[in-house]
Parts: sequence; structure tokens; C-alpha cells
Amino acid sequence: MFFVLWYYYTRGDNMRELYYCAKCGNTKTGEKQCLICQGQDIVIVPKKYVSYVADVIPVLNEELKEEFLEKVVKISPSFDPYWFEHKDEISQNMKQQYEKVKSFQKEQANVPKCPTCNSTDIKKISVMSKAVGATMFGLLSKTARSQFKCKHCGYMW
Repeated sequence: MFFVLWYYYTRGDNMRELYYCAKCGNTKTGEKQCLICQGQDIVIVPKKYVSYVADVIPVLNEELKEEFLEKVVKISPSFDPYWFEHKDEISQNMKQQYEKVKSFQKEQANVPKCPTCNSTDIKKISVMSKAVGATMFGLLSKTARSQFKCKHCGYMW
């Protein structure tokens, strides 16, 4: 929690304001473009409808949310009912895609790669190959000292 408070204190005034997209009604802090509908019409939420968590983080006041939607968002000239009705669904899909990408990246981080060409097409050098290399060229042979060989560029490490 300390880090979150420190982050909002050091970000400047634009992070202490709550903004909404006039096209879909999505609320956020400090963005220039709506992440849901890609709209550019980003407006500051009137102070009347804003509450602060720990006196720092701006959030939409839950008690006045319906009034905000009816009196501010839905009367905007750029308001689009389609985006407004589907913003939660779109947001959920975006979160799921983000989680998939994050888990894929985590899986990829644990896959060994060739240090020369970054290929993942590698093979482990067998004990038999190491023994043959040590017998023919001595213990200083590259094969005897290495664990993996890249099938793409041939580098051993």
C-alpha cells in the first residue's frame, strides 16, 4: 500500500484527477486515450462525483455513480450507447488477453535459448558425446565442457 500511495504522490496533478471517456464512460487516471474504445475525448470528472482512497487515489463515488452517468456521461455529444453498454465486456476480454500474454511470457522465460542467436531449437549434449569428445581431444574439448548445442547456429555452451 505504501508504494501505491508514494506512486500517486509523485506522479503529479494529472494522476490525482479522475478522467472519463465521453464516448464510452470509462473512468481512469492520467490517460490521453481511452483503452476501451480508443476515444480521444477524455474529460475530467467533476469534483462532486470523485472520492479519494487514502486521500490520494481518485475513484468514482459509488453513491453518486448513477447520477454521474445520467447527468454527465450520457448527455455528452460524443456518447455512444454501444460502447457504453459493452465497455465492461471489452474490459474483461482485455484483462483475459493480458493474463494470457503474461503467462506465455512467464513460460518463455524458463525456456533455454542459444546465447548467440536466441534460438530455442537446442539439444542437450549426451554423456556419450561428451565422453567421445574427451577421449579424442582431451578434457579441454568444447564438447566435453558444454551442456547444450544449438541446432540453428551450432554454438555449444
